[in-house]
Amino acid sequence: MKRIRKAYDTAFKKQAVELAKGKTNKSEIARELGIKPTLLYKWCKEAQELCDANFPDNEKLKLTANQQRFKELENKLANAELEYEIFKKSNQSFLKDQQMLRMFILDHENEFPVLIMCKALKVGRSSYYHWRQSRQRI
Repeated sequence: MKRIRKAYDTAFKKQAVELAKGKTNKSEIARELGIKPTLLYKWCKEAQELCDANFPDNEKLKLTANQQRFKELENKLANAELEYEIFKKSNQSFLKDQQMLRMFILDHENEFPVLIMCKALKVGRSSYYHWRQSRQRI
């Protein structure tokens, strides 16, 4: 049997957050409203992050253009940092041929994502997996 997920309107969320603002025991307020305490904590956090602006109609927060750009840049930075760590570990001068590159990726699969290692070391991901699979058959 599938559970039906409750959707609360913006007015209810705002009212719940207003009730919880001055109180120390948010769990009790949540019980009185018939919602889970974690949900009330989440709404309070969202209200604080949005500076008491309108709640989004659905459960996902709608990011402003600047917030979305910031998130994209954070992701790019994280990938760049990973690639930098891969380069530090790989010591490019020792990895001259494809065989050595593939062995390096195999040795560090648990440490870094294969996709990022293949991209950083300019090794085709599908060719790496093909090599790894043929190596396991031996």
